[in-house]
Amino acid sequence: MVYYGLSLNSGNLAGNLYVNFELMSLVEIMGYVICLLGLNRVGRKLLHITCLIIGGGACLSTIFTVLYADKSLEWINIVLALVGKCGAAAAFAIIYIYSAELFPTVLRNSLMGVTCLFARAGGMISPYIADLDKLLTGQLGKALPLIVFGATAVAGGIMCFILPETLNKPLPETLENAVDFGRASKRLRRHAQDVNDCEHNEDKPLQHLTEVNGDFKSLLSNDQSVAKTIV
Repeated sequence: MVYYGLSLNSGNLAGNLYVNFELMSLVEIMGYVICLLGLNRVGRKLLHITCLIIGGGACLSTIFTVLYADKSLEWINIVLALVGKCGAAAAFAIIYIYSAELFPTVLRNSLMGVTCLFARAGGMISPYIADLDKLLTGQLGKALPLIVFGATAVAGGIMCFILPETLNKPLPETLENAVDFGRASKRLRRHAQDVNDCEHNEDKPLQHLTEVNGDFKSLLSNDQSVAKTIV
């Protein structure tokens, strides 16, 4: 929705319509370059969240330029919209890789089809959001489409925090693998914290360490069974 909506909203920005649309198309290239450089270095999750929040934050910031800046500063509104489009284009490219790696193999094609269905639904809604300025007159009406697009992008970026990172991780093959996907690293970090705590436990360090090691062995056996299932 944000990706298509920002392009359709280029006619509501100050300046020449054709120049604005051309700039919207050019910043997409920058977004794709960011994906190429960062996907295998930063990771899918962090890069996706960063693009959504920065792009959405730029769109939300247009409310200040529309309401409080004079016409000589309208170019700032265009720059913020371009930053939003760059972030949306990068996030749109990342999500196809990220979502495919999150879904288990047995349902990957079906779930990718469902996500594309909702994406197309967002694309159908975006023209109406871009025309919200016709429903609400005044300066706020001009900023309303970008506010909606920005709030949607920021909300999506925040919700992605609950998802696991998939970079250099074995992909889930079954539903059980998908449910457990991302939990192993959290349990290992918790185990390291427990070991660190037992070193400072002056009362029963040996007993505490034995309990922690028992939990860790159980964790390893579970992860090995998952690995065998994947193989």
